Amino acid sequence: MAIRLARTGMSVTLNGIAQGYITDRIADLLRAEGLRHVLIDVGEVRALDSHPTGRPWAVGLLDPAGPQHVSGEVEIRDQAVATSAGAGTRFDRAGVHHHIFDPGSGKSSNHYTRLSVVGERATLADALSTGLYNLSPERARTVLDSFPGYSAYVVYRDGRAETLGPGSL
Repeated sequence: MAIRLARTGMSVTLNGIAQGYITDRIADLLRAEGLRHVLIDVGEVRALDSHPTGRPWAVGLLDPAGPQHVSGEVEIRDQAVATSAGAGTRFDRAGVHHHIFDPGSGKSSNHYTRLSVVGERATLADALSTGLYNLSPERARTVLDSFPGYSAYVVYRDGRAETLGPGSL
């Protein structure tokens, strides 16, 4: 079997929810081998236990205006962090057209510039970060209420930041 893309330069990535799933598999394998105090980062992040000093792990949240910079931080213990941002793959300079498509409209989602989800499993955090990115803040809050223990940290297009769910930033 082969997959052929229509034009030269087209590509496919696995960063829909594959990164979260792979992160969880690695974490589960390491935990089964007795490892503790581990921070795994393969595009999504998962912590086993706390930092070796006993403090929580500090995970930087990428700045949507400059993805090589950090604009926020969350502390986690035995949790995962997954982030979706249109800045990952832009199709125009302004970032209005990017790789996260709203399946209802077929256009790029633009409620947020970054949406990070923190919760127990990277697979679910990854799926939620992408799914919530497509929803209005009101709808995102409603959906997130169905997932106890998961919080979202959002940055809106106007630069405002907010926490959805029970967490705090």
